[in-house]
Amino acid sequence: YPWTVDVELRYELFADGRFDVTVRATNVDRAATRRPAPWSFGWHPYFLVSDVAAAAVRFDACAAPWLHVDMTAGAPRAGDLVPTGAVSAFDASSLDPIGAAQSGSPLPNYYDDEWKAGSSGCDDARGVATRVATATHTAVLWQDGHFRFTQLFTGAYEGWNSSSVAFEPMSGMADAYNNGDGLVVLSAGESWTAKFGVRAELN
Repeated sequence: YPWTVDVELRYELFADGRFDVTVRATNVDRAATRRPAPWSFGWHPYFLVSDVAAAAVRFDACAAPWLHVDMTAGAPRAGDLVPTGAVSAFDASSLDPIGAAQSGSPLPNYYDDEWKAGSSGCDDARGVATRVATATHTAVLWQDGHFRFTQLFTGAYEGWNSSSVAFEPMSGMADAYNNGDGLVVLSAGESWTAKFGVRAELN
């Protein structure tokens, strides 16, 4: 990455338990050419659940339609996980609940998949709010209009952790530096600011 981008992260924890993250990226390239810099940003939070298969992921209806980012053959369990550049229609209710891989199996359905919101939500300030729900509590991940992509990972059950779901806000599609979907280009001296956060709700 032959550009110089200064990244500032601001963390805010509020009395009601809400946790917000503000990201500010500035192209500070001081080369004689003062080159524009391609930029994309993502975060990788894990949410605690008691049973991955029984947990539900509820997409924000305000951002519908949600589109599945298609990958090469064999993905997500195998293959290279690189998006093909194509998207397909997706029924968001299929993740409520995540479900078991097969009847009687403790293993959840395996996801390492990405989706694109059809819009930036009800408005850019409110953004998109996605819920990871269990029988006792719900984690709400909200992301402003700069984050149109999300990634879900449930495969931790097969490795080092059986009680968490990763759900990630992303400003661009995976491999955005090549496919260009969601990629931002910062001119020299230009900044990009975006915000996302998490809050908990008791069921």
